[in-house]
Amino acid sequence: MNQHATRDLRQTPLTVMLVDDSEMQIQYQQALLADLGMAFLVAYDGAEALELCQQQTPDIILLDVEMPGMSGLELTRILRADAHTAAIPIIMVSAQSGGEVIEEAFVDGCSEYVVKPIHKADIVAKIQSLTGVQLTESDQ
Repeated sequence: MNQHATRDLRQTPLTVMLVDDSEMQIQYQQALLADLGMAFLVAYDGAEALELCQQQTPDIILLDVEMPGMSGLELTRILRADAHTAAIPIIMVSAQSGGEVIEEAFVDGCSEYVVKPIHKADIVAKIQSLTGVQLTESDQ
């Protein structure tokens, strides 16, 4: 992932897809990460996320586990089975902290798992680790 390491985020921002059926969670995640110079793609369900991934490939996905229709686990399996999206890092975000759900998420192909509420230092460290991009707060 060295191509990301030298990226100037002012010219080509890291594109983060946020997938959650809760408008409040999307707004919280955007506010938490807004000062880091990222671009956001937003989807409120799995079908919308799949469609967005075909239009614009995100650098990383923050994905809720429990959503109506298609769960985050199901979406992860679909993304991993498609050559176009298989390599996108996925951070599963959920209020569920039980070992079975976390284990299933990793078996299905998620890259990391974060329990809500999300803490900025934790999610930033995971994004940096998975993308190879050093994130710093912008002066805006």
